[in-house]
Amino acid sequence: MRRPLAILAVFFAEVALLFHFQKEVVSFASSINEIELFKGLGTLLFPAPIAFLLWYWRDTDKQRTLQNDAVRLQNENDKLVLEKKILEGEAAVARETIDKANLEIQLANSQAELAKAQHTERALRELDDEDVTIVLRYLNNYFEEGNLKSDVEDPLPLSIKNIFLTQAGQLALREWAEKNSIFEPDLLNVFTDAEFPDFRIPIWSQRK
Repeated sequence: MRRPLAILAVFFAEVALLFHFQKEVVSFASSINEIELFKGLGTLLFPAPIAFLLWYWRDTDKQRTLQNDAVRLQNENDKLVLEKKILEGEAAVARETIDKANLEIQLANSQAELAKAQHTERALRELDDEDVTIVLRYLNNYFEEGNLKSDVEDPLPLSIKNIFLTQAGQLALREWAEKNSIFEPDLLNVFTDAEFPDFRIPIWSQRK
C-alpha cells in the first residue's frame, strides 16, 4: 500500500510544482510552440500514472493468485475430509463384517453342540437289550455277592451313567439290582459324585 501512495504523492507534487511555477511555465511555454509544450508536460507527468497502472496490474494479479491458491487449498481440504469419511465408513463396514463373522462362528458352534447333543440323545434312545446287558456287566466290577466293594476307587464313567437315565437303562438296572440283591443306597454310592450329583432312579422310586 505504501508504493501506490508514494507514486500518487509524486504525481501530485509534480502538479503542485507546475502550479507553483506557473509563471515560469507560461513564460517558458510562450517561448516554445505548443507541440514542444505538450511533449515537455507529457515527459514530466506521464511516468507517474504509468507506474501506478503497472502496480495496480501486478497487485491485482497477486491477489488473483492468492485467491486461486486459497480455493485450491480449500478443495484439497474438502477432498481430504471426504476421504476421511470414506475411510471411516469402510472401517465401520469392516467392523460390522467382523462382528457378523463372529456371530456366524458362534451360531455354527451352537449348532454343532446341538447336533452332538441330539446325536447322543438319539443314540441313547436306540439302545437295545444287548447294549444294556454289556453295560450292566460293567457294574459287576463294583459289587461282589450283592455288596458294594470297598476297594473300588475308579468312578463310574459318565457315559455309563447317562445310559441308565434312559427308560430302557432304568428297567434293566432295576432288574439287574433285584436279581443280584443290590439295594438302591449302594447303587447311589456308585452313581453319585461331583460330576453326577443328583442321580435318582425314578422307576425304582415309583415302585416304592
